[in-house]
Amino acid sequence: MDEAAGVVALDESGFVDAFFHDAEPALRELGRTLLAPEPVGPLATPIAVTAGSFGGVRKVYVTTSDDRVVSPSLQARMIADTPCDAVISLAAGHASYLSAPDAIVDILTAL
Repeated sequence: MDEAAGVVALDESGFVDAFFHDAEPALRELGRTLLAPEPVGPLATPIAVTAGSFGGVRKVYVTTSDDRVVSPSLQARMIADTPCDAVISLAAGHASYLSAPDAIVDILTAL
């Protein structure tokens, strides 16, 4: 955590193993190159949403059962906090766009 810069950075090896553990080696390397400090402001700033704006947007949640970043219990809490029109389960890790891109495409095109 770099409070002066307002960012948090993850250890490179931990980041790759957490986010990209189920991706092919070349994609794990790509993920490693994308590693950048995360600004804390958006994570810590409260927001207000209305039923008329955010409430009117269709919501779909894709759970990732092999996720090492967002636990199943946290995923369930996020779904409970923001009800979705559909919840779809995918046996993949956090970065399923890299490890299971065809499955993500199938999910999105079926919506």
